[in-house]
Amino acid sequence: MRTMWKGAIGFGLVSVPVKLYAATEDHGVRLHEVHDKDGGRIRRRSVCSVCGKEVGYEHIAKGYEDDEGRTAILTRDDLADLPLPSKNLIDVLAFVDADRITPLQLARSYY
Repeated sequence: MRTMWKGAIGFGLVSVPVKLYAATEDHGVRLHEVHDKDGGRIRRRSVCSVCGKEVGYEHIAKGYEDDEGRTAILTRDDLADLPLPSKNLIDVLAFVDADRITPLQLARSYY
């Protein structure tokens, strides 16, 4: 079983190393879209809605559109430069009573 995430949980000055594993596993059959005549795989293309040209993965960025239709474009470099204190540390500030969390809020279980 593969680790999904490695990091630490911090309680004030104490940090506890943790590894996150999925507690459930998908056993469904994965189906591909294929051409019914010859069995060839159907591929998706990334096409720009403005110019109509196919866009390579290296030219795809993230964007946020506001209520007025303006789009702010964020590149990989913009996201890489964010000042993150730590990507692998979860600071516990408070606990919630278990009866306040419904099972529907949890899409998957982890241990």
